[in-house]
Parts: sequence; C-alpha cells; structure tokens
Amino acid sequence: MAIYSIRDLEKLTGIKAHTIRIWEQRYGLVVPARTDTNIRYYTDENLRLLFNVALLNRNGYKISKLAKMTPEEIAERVADISENSGSQNTQIDALTLAMIDLDEATFDRIFPLMPGNTDLNARWSSWSTLSSTNSMYYG
Repeated sequence: MAIYSIRDLEKLTGIKAHTIRIWEQRYGLVVPARTDTNIRYYTDENLRLLFNVALLNRNGYKISKLAKMTPEEIAERVADISENSGSQNTQIDALTLAMIDLDEATFDRIFPLMPGNTDLNARWSSWSTLSSTNSMYYG
C-alpha cells in the first residue's frame, strides 16, 4: 500500500490541495489518516476515489451529488463514461486509473478505443522492426 501526501494527490488527480481539504470538511468525501504530527496522508483507496471523483466532476457531475454516492456507484459511473466517451482526456484518465489499479482487463478494454491508437500501434510496430533489424545487424 502506497502513502500519498496531499500534494501527491493534487499532482495525480488535478484537484487543487485547497479543494481536497474543502471537500474533506464540507462533504467528508475522503478521510485522510494523520501522522503523529497531524500531517494528512492518503492511501491507494483515497487516491482511487479522488481520481474517480475528478473524472466525474470534469464530466459534469456536481460534487454535492458525488459525495452522496457510494464508492461502488462512483466506480460504475466512471466505467460507463470511460468506455462510452469519445473524449481523449476521459480515456487517458481511465487508463491511468486502470494502471493504478493494475487492472489489465479494463486497460485492454479502453486502450483500443483511444483516438490515434492506430498511429501508436504503427509506431510500436516500426520501432519493434527497427529494433529487431538493429539487433540482427549489430548482433
């Protein structure tokens, strides 16, 4: 289990530290653990929840409604948006979350839907061929 500071959450989710603190106080959205010196720290579960909330919030869900939902309901909505959205940013968020969760099935389901994926596959294929050729030549 990883431990994250509020700044780590800010960088990973795009939610400002001030906003995270407000959401904690106003909605009880996340409950951080605290060190002996009263410094907040967060778990993988907190990161996952905030990441999902950030994705839904960017897709028009109000924080007051999200705060009333269970983590399972939030995850369901995220899965639906991730798989049905044409937005590259939403799909990148979903892929990032799948990587955080080490969820290969979700990653494999979303990655082919990514715009420009064929370009990426073509580049990977070219690089692999070049790498193999290089290996044969320089042996």
